Amino acid sequence: MAQRGIGTTNNASRESGFRLITLGRLALLTGSGEADESLGKRRRKLALLAVLAMASRPYSRDVLADMFWGEEDDDRARHSLSDALSHLRRKLGRDAITSRQAEVALARELAMSVDALDFVAACKAGDHARAVSLYGGPFLDGVFVEASCRFEEWVAGERRRLAELFARACEQRCMSLARAREWEECYAVASRWLAESPLSADAALYIINARKAPGTRESALAALHDYDALAARLARDYEAVPDARVAALAATLRERIEASTDTSPARPPLSAARNRSTSSARRRTLAAIAASAVSLVLLGAVIFLAGRRAAADTAVPHEADRPVVAVTLVQNVRGDSSIAWLQDGLKQMISADLSRSAAVEVVAPSRVRDVAARVELSDESRLTTMDAMRIAKGVGATWAVTGGITRGDGVYVLDAGVRDVATGRLLKLFTVTGTDILAVADQVSSRILAAAESGKPGPQLSDIETANIGAYQHFVRSIQAGYEGRFTDQVRELDAAIAADSGFVSAIVARLRVARINGDQALVPRLTRLFDAARGRASDWDLAVQELYTAFHNGERRRSERLARALVASHPHDPRAYEWLAKIFMSHGEWDDADTVFQRELALDSLALAVGNGPCASCGALAGLSWLRLYSGQLEAGERAARRWVALQPDVPASWSMLSTALAYAGRYDSALVTGRRAELLSQGSAEYEMRLGRILVMARRFDAADSAAAAWLKRPGDDYHANALELREIVLRERGRLRGADRVIARATSRYPETASLSLTRANDLARLADLEGAVRIYETGSHPLPVQTDVRSPIAPLYGDGARAFCWSHALEADAIAGTADTTRLRALADSIEIVSTRSYYGRDWHLSKHVRGLIAMRGGRYADAARDFRQAMWGANGWTMTNERLAIAELQLGQPSEAIAALRQAYEAPPDAMGRYVLRSELDLYMAIAFRAAGKPDSSAVYAGYVRRAWAHADPEVRAELAALEDGTL
Repeated sequence: MAQRGIGTTNNASRESGFRLITLGRLALLTGSGEADESLGKRRRKLALLAVLAMASRPYSRDVLADMFWGEEDDDRARHSLSDALSHLRRKLGRDAITSRQAEVALARELAMSVDALDFVAACKAGDHARAVSLYGGPFLDGVFVEASCRFEEWVAGERRRLAELFARACEQRCMSLARAREWEECYAVASRWLAESPLSADAALYIINARKAPGTRESALAALHDYDALAARLARDYEAVPDARVAALAATLRERIEASTDTSPARPPLSAARNRSTSSARRRTLAAIAASAVSLVLLGAVIFLAGRRAAADTAVPHEADRPVVAVTLVQNVRGDSSIAWLQDGLKQMISADLSRSAAVEVVAPSRVRDVAARVELSDESRLTTMDAMRIAKGVGATWAVTGGITRGDGVYVLDAGVRDVATGRLLKLFTVTGTDILAVADQVSSRILAAAESGKPGPQLSDIETANIGAYQHFVRSIQAGYEGRFTDQVRELDAAIAADSGFVSAIVARLRVARINGDQALVPRLTRLFDAARGRASDWDLAVQELYTAFHNGERRRSERLARALVASHPHDPRAYEWLAKIFMSHGEWDDADTVFQRELALDSLALAVGNGPCASCGALAGLSWLRLYSGQLEAGERAARRWVALQPDVPASWSMLSTALAYAGRYDSALVTGRRAELLSQGSAEYEMRLGRILVMARRFDAADSAAAAWLKRPGDDYHANALELREIVLRERGRLRGADRVIARATSRYPETASLSLTRANDLARLADLEGAVRIYETGSHPLPVQTDVRSPIAPLYGDGARAFCWSHALEADAIAGTADTTRLRALADSIEIVSTRSYYGRDWHLSKHVRGLIAMRGGRYADAARDFRQAMWGANGWTMTNERLAIAELQLGQPSEAIAALRQAYEAPPDAMGRYVLRSELDLYMAIAFRAAGKPDSSAVYAGYVRRAWAHADPEVRAELAALEDGTL
């Protein structure tokens, strides 16, 4: 047993040989193997021991106190830590824990072994059998410390690290067992592997191959039974399908069974077959000893071929899917002595570039030279393409790269080809030029990598046009960072891609759109100039997306859908194409079509991360599915999609944030805050994720906590934190009915931070509530005509007709709602007619229905509440679109004497967070109408709860807001 050198001078402890169990459970075992009862009942102290035992260096007392007692004040937390350490010393020995100044660690002499450390040691030693046997389950499974994000983060990291080691150990162990034909044990190991990693295609392949190994009809049926169970679990728990390789193997088994006419008696089960094969092996061994040397050679050949067949049958290593590339020949075409060095130099440069990518495996140039010399083909001036192929075959390459280099007028010209070694088929032929030989090598490497990516069955990025391999890799990483919600990394990678290649159109366009979203007014013009200078380098993908962007933002509905469908048809493996099509369908309110597109994207590679292929199509698809289902009111389905994403990517912030959003929509705020904090921790302090937490605090009516968070952000460096702090503070002030204070905060925010400009519409809403209708209308009219628009595109973010139409419709709908109580109906009808006409040019489906909201207001003014309710329902955008429509519908239902319908409309309004379309109705105002609706429904207890919410929120509200509390007394609307 591997012992941790952290012992104690206490003899009893040394003799007892404590063992700490952390895998699958948490327990301290004594020398007799029994769990220590005193610590078993004190889980926090036992968890503290686990943290100290796994540590490679001492912990500070402050860190430990915060990790385990962070909810207590500092003095009490330190006292609790001291008490826990004293208890551990009493149990393990007086000198078991050392304390130097403010640091704590387990003593090096402590005679206590730790299963997780033994497991890691076995993995490092390559003892995969021992490693698999030591792994008892997820690290600290079921162990929690209440209200400790730091402990959760630590456990999650350790759990993920150990689970990955277990998967690799299982893979190596299964490979060894498969080669030895030990199929029963292989099946057992693979079953444990799949239980821990349900999305692992390799584990599933081992299970099916091990089960079918006896070769009987019964074993094939058993293998199919395992496959069906896997497929059912993936569909039930992850809404996924088995990997294409697994499905293909199952399909082959079905065909064999259907074609089989074998009626011979069934063979024994795995265990019996194994015993029989063992006995046969012994008899063969005895016979082999007595046989001739020729027989020994033949036996060796049979065993070798059997092993090769077994390895091929298991279809195990997805590493084999990577091309093995050998740069075998670069000829000096004209015999130019000044570039003779490039015959070897270019091979070195290209191989070095390729070796930095995981898409290919590269044969070292030195190995290529050795094989060439061995087969007497080292004189490159006389080599033919067939000779180069022989060399590539000799080094075990699957692809051979050959080329010829010339130079004239300071320009290098390299003609290169990539050939399949097995068939000799030419896979790719291209010519690259440049004045810098390093840039030429980069271009060749990029073309080879593009060929490698295009040969994969899973998701791929299309037409990334750059000659710089570094720029290519930064861009691909930026896409993945965007999927994972690591926005700081996304920006950094895009900036690095543009720095490496200032004419890289795809990277410039992506960075431009991020800059516009972030309101970075200084950066947009500079990037636009780069785009204008580089537009001649735009790839087919760039041109197609630009045409689609123009049609979409010009409000050309059918054309944009047609172009998006064409994008998917021409780039069927690129998840970005599916996301464009789904985005357009969602913007048009075609929810079912969008759902279908996301499902198709998911099918690109349902196990994209598990097999490591291409971009994470599953991430984009699951994010889209979750949002789509939340928008359409399918809260449980939205949560399931988010949980599938968390299962697929448990270490990225976006998946946890999506789950947090789904839980918040369902009103499960405590769980939403826990998962949201995990997202924020994984993002390493992103202001974006902290703002999302702030909004959930508001949804949960925890206004004090939200205000405290805003105050803390204002003390941090960085404009993003300060802008978010001001926005959150104005949200809290509005919820408390302090509209004048909120306006002062908005003025401060919009004057300092351009990205907060949309808050001006919130300010207009406040002015209308304070009866300053003239001021409100002035803001709305300014927002109706934001920027000049055009029909064509100078840059990828140019404002177009559709953008202008959207601003016109939204601002005028807000204006109509603000003045509905005092304006004459002629003006309201004029606004409704204008919105209806202009909305046909908007690309956002909500705008097509906004005129119905205004017509509902007109019907309300005339006391036609049934007509008003009908119009408001027709104005609804999704299940929880504009909260103002939900509120107005609830009022109409109350006037019609239908409080239950009013309550249902208000409940939908609570789902939306206080941003975008959800920011214009106060949640405290929803509480007011909920109290009135429950009273009308004859439920005074529920009415009292909501009345209490609104009275507490508006205890110090502006007089105009407090006046609305009278409705709680007399029920008038």
